[in-house]
Amino acid sequence: EYQIMDYASLDRRKILTYLKENGGTASVDDIIDYSGVESLRAYSLIQRLKLNGEIIVLKESSFGAPTLIRIAEH
Repeated sequence: EYQIMDYASLDRRKILTYLKENGGTASVDDIIDYSGVESLRAYSLIQRLKLNGEIIVLKESSFGAPTLIRIAEH
């Protein structure tokens, strides 16, 4: 049987897991390098997590890309 993989959902979980394993805060570069997330999907997923209120962007590059993020306190 053919199974559809939801790669965005898997990568979203990888980002959140990596943050939790690193004290709740991490650089986007480290997330891309070490979490196993697909780098082409990372920024759009981080944006979605931010819009959902799941993470907070602590630092941005000069052109507005997130560089440091933290899990939001609920």
